[in-house]
Amino acid sequence: MRKMWTKLIGLGLLPCFVIALTFGCGGGGNGEYLLKDANKTSLDQVCTLYFQFQMENQNKGPADEAAFRDFLGKLSPEKLTRIGVDPSNIDALFVSDRDGEKFEILWGVNASPRDEQVAIVAESVGVDGKKMIGFHKKPHKEVEEAEYKQLFGK
Repeated sequence: MRKMWTKLIGLGLLPCFVIALTFGCGGGGNGEYLLKDANKTSLDQVCTLYFQFQMENQNKGPADEAAFRDFLGKLSPEKLTRIGVDPSNIDALFVSDRDGEKFEILWGVNASPRDEQVAIVAESVGVDGKKMIGFHKKPHKEVEEAEYKQLFGK
C-alpha cells in the first residue's frame, strides 16, 4: 500500500516538476541544466513539448502537426532554448538524431501523468532493426518491429 501511495504522489508531482524546469522557478541555476540534460535528443524534446501541450489541454495531445507547430510558435524562444530546441530551426525537432528521418507521431493522444506509459513518437526507420519509441513520460525505449507495431497499431 505504501509503495502505491509513493508512486501516486510521485506521478502527481511529475507535471509540476516538468513545468517548473521548463518555465523556471526564477533565478535559473541547476534547473536549466537538468532540463537540458533530460532533453538531449530530439525525441526527448518532442515528448517534453507534447507533454506540455497535454498539460495545457486537459491531457489531450495536439490533433495534428499543424496544431503542435502552432503551440510551439506560442512558446518564447527562451523556453524552447531551455529544452534544447533551436527556435530558428523547429523543423529539426521533428527529425530523429539516430536515423535522420522524420518521426512518426501519434496525434491526439489522451494521457495524464498518472496513466501508464503511452507511446506518442517513434523513429520511422530506426537503427539496426530497432526503433526508439518516446512515451508521454520517461523512460523511452528501443524496440523491435513487433513491439513497435503493437504500440503504434500498425
